[in-house]
Amino acid sequence: MGRLSRTLTSLLPLAFAILALVFSLFSTTSREWALQRAYDPLAPAQNWTVPIYTNYRSPFIICGLSPAPNTINAAGTFGCLRFRAFGFNQTSCELAVATQNSSLAQLGDARLCQQLHFAGSLAIASTAFIGMGVLLTLIMASAAVALTTGSVKSEGGSAFIAGTRPRYQYHPSHDTISLFTPYVNLSLTISFVVGAVLYVLAQFYGVIGLVQSQPDNGSFAAIQSSSPGSSHELWIQGKALTVYASIAWLASLCAAGSATLAWKLPRGEKVF
Repeated sequence: MGRLSRTLTSLLPLAFAILALVFSLFSTTSREWALQRAYDPLAPAQNWTVPIYTNYRSPFIICGLSPAPNTINAAGTFGCLRFRAFGFNQTSCELAVATQNSSLAQLGDARLCQQLHFAGSLAIASTAFIGMGVLLTLIMASAAVALTTGSVKSEGGSAFIAGTRPRYQYHPSHDTISLFTPYVNLSLTISFVVGAVLYVLAQFYGVIGLVQSQPDNGSFAAIQSSSPGSSHELWIQGKALTVYASIAWLASLCAAGSATLAWKLPRGEKVF
């Protein structure tokens, strides 16, 4: 029972780590950071129940009706375009001096573009740190399971008891593993904490940029109702920004916390 408990304790950080990485990737690559539902232009706002289409936007994706960015599609065609994280006139938000076109969907002012670029860069950096933490957690979990499965350290370090099978067989490699694992654990803990903090910041800039600064939410707020002639709602947060991102940074913190409980840190007393 003791061996099973130690094995499960060692696998718990890995489970949280994988969960954090999966949802971090889901959030970063999803189009549903923010969405805007559009309705029949002839219907009054009181009858807006079923949208005829939904616009989506993230730091790297813009989805909506044409004219789409960099295309000359016929009006009414719905499509999505993906953008790079960096590069002149290559991102999902560009100034007019870069696009030289005032009708492109990625056109924005300096404030909006700065917020979207921050959100995207922070999300990528967070995913990278979480990914590094997953790799280090896999190393720690593998070492821990290898040392705990099928072996329990015998009291007093005796190797054999007459007439019985030894409960623990010492190998010099165990000392080597015990020397470097505290520093690996410290590194993965830092990676997960930094990754979590970065995704919280990415959420913050995502809300500011994709909801508060997104045209034409300012017009809605100014008149406290739909703009004259409009047939769409406000831009609101999507599930990638509210659900996926939150699970990512929460699971990342859980991975860091469970790792510190399962394995020792430098100068710590806990062993496998």
